[in-house]
Amino acid sequence: MRAKLNTPSEGFLIVRLAADLSLHEWAIANAEGAILRGPWKAENADFSAACALPSLILCNSPELLVRQVQVPARAQERFRSAVGFALEDSLAAEVEGLQFALPESLKEGANECIIARASWLAALKQRLADWGIVRAQLVPECLLLPANSALLERHFASFKLGHNSAGAIESDSLVSIFRQRNQLDGALPITLYHTDALELKGLPNYVSAEPLGYVLHFLLQQALQHESWGNLLKLEPQTRLQPVPAAPAWRWAVWLAGAAAVLQLFSFFSSYWQLHQLDQTQRLEISALFAEVFPGKVAYEGNALDPIGMLMSRLQQDSQRSSALQGGGLLALLSLSAPILAGETQVALVNAEYRNGELELGMRAANLITLDSVRGRLATLPELNVALGNNVVDPSGQMLTGRIKLSLRPNAARPSPIQGPGPSASQTARQNAGTSSP
Repeated sequence: MRAKLNTPSEGFLIVRLAADLSLHEWAIANAEGAILRGPWKAENADFSAACALPSLILCNSPELLVRQVQVPARAQERFRSAVGFALEDSLAAEVEGLQFALPESLKEGANECIIARASWLAALKQRLADWGIVRAQLVPECLLLPANSALLERHFASFKLGHNSAGAIESDSLVSIFRQRNQLDGALPITLYHTDALELKGLPNYVSAEPLGYVLHFLLQQALQHESWGNLLKLEPQTRLQPVPAAPAWRWAVWLAGAAAVLQLFSFFSSYWQLHQLDQTQRLEISALFAEVFPGKVAYEGNALDPIGMLMSRLQQDSQRSSALQGGGLLALLSLSAPILAGETQVALVNAEYRNGELELGMRAANLITLDSVRGRLATLPELNVALGNNVVDPSGQMLTGRIKLSLRPNAARPSPIQGPGPSASQTARQNAGTSSP
């Protein structure tokens, strides 16, 4: 302590923080253990000026723990970086979220290690930065207590019982700590330091009470007698082993693993490029076929949301038409004419008669022009022969009953422009057209 804060002329700032990191009290002291100014409970102009001095930060927060750890005789600096794993079994939290500080000068055997949560320590550093404190050392108050003792204050208590039992706790829970100690080590003597404002009654026989007039002065004297401690405000979190330079054999293994990863990555991009090229080729083929089947429409450019689906629908329609044409007869005539007749609204179908391969439709229309327009639409089908038959005018003279005769042309089945794997339905219709009925 004397080596770190050896400034007897100017002194140093000693600050006690409450568990919530608020200012509990502060004073200016020298390395001889004398308090030059203070203590005070609140910030003032002197406090702002004193923040420029080297600072000793004392805290009794439950976020600060002290554990003893066995340091080996060799590789002590390497052990320092891995101290978190040495204490992992005695900690409830994950070591990744904690920070550890060992004394700067390690010795073989038991050493005291200070532990704090990284989030809590970050909040403390921010509080010190707000005050303007840049040179500080953090010390848990439990670390400054004599062995087998506790410091009881109104809200929180610090304790140091046994080798691995040191920290801070709410005052109401200090009795439970004493009971646990008794269960483990028996009723060993315990010194209970407390302020004069507290009235203690009914203490167990193994607990002796000792009042303190100035707690800050007591902690300062204990700090000056302490040999050394770790500083969480200086050390960065070190919870994992530092990398050791790899031997030549390991270097070759790492190099080969990296080369394998590069080759794997190259193979992936090569496969991706091949799939991309295949996709572009197939898109061009589909676009060409789509333009042949659906003139005036362009696939993949907004006119066709699903070009493959439209082509498959057209193929299914052509297959159904080819199947009907192969059978010939009435089914073929109806399958060709029904889609057109279903959309007619100005004519009404009166009767239909199929005889000798010819379908004669009797239709009522307002005039001959309307009837002839229906004949013209049916005549657009290349598979049909369409002709008008006899017409009869109603006695009222307002309606006309006409006849339209439908028959299949020779070789009516045509090949479908859509070619799939194997012969399509329209190809089969074209092959069988010579043997189908007219």
